[in-house]
Amino acid sequence: MRVPLAMRSFPAARRLPAACVLALAGCSDSQGPAVEATCPDHLVTVSVTGPSTATPSFTWTPACAVSVLQVTALDPASGVAWVISGRQQNIIPSNVGYGQVPFGAQESVAPTVLVAGASYEVHVQRAVASQGGTTLVDGGVTTFTH
Repeated sequence: MRVPLAMRSFPAARRLPAACVLALAGCSDSQGPAVEATCPDHLVTVSVTGPSTATPSFTWTPACAVSVLQVTALDPASGVAWVISGRQQNIIPSNVGYGQVPFGAQESVAPTVLVAGASYEVHVQRAVASQGGTTLVDGGVTTFTH
């Protein structure tokens, strides 16, 4: 490999790309989720925790990552309350607080105020590889009253 003239003048410049690669390789994503890698049959049992007056948290077992978490009011007039997505990747960890977007996920629908006494459905989906791309499959669902 021929070293450009500018790099011959600056020996440190030749080592810079290697140093950058080593620095990046040594970094880990400390904010990323710690989740199980697999999810048998892509099915999970969804649970809602927290008193009805507090902000609910959503967990599922096994604690494998999911691609979509959606909260919908059971009253059809109210519609979707909140949606987060892993953009076709299973990166959303179990134990998500309502309105709190986990690292790497994006919010598709901003959270609405949950109405006391109203019933909601929590639905999670997993991304699975399929011919021609990725398909979302139902992971689990449960209902709760706020």
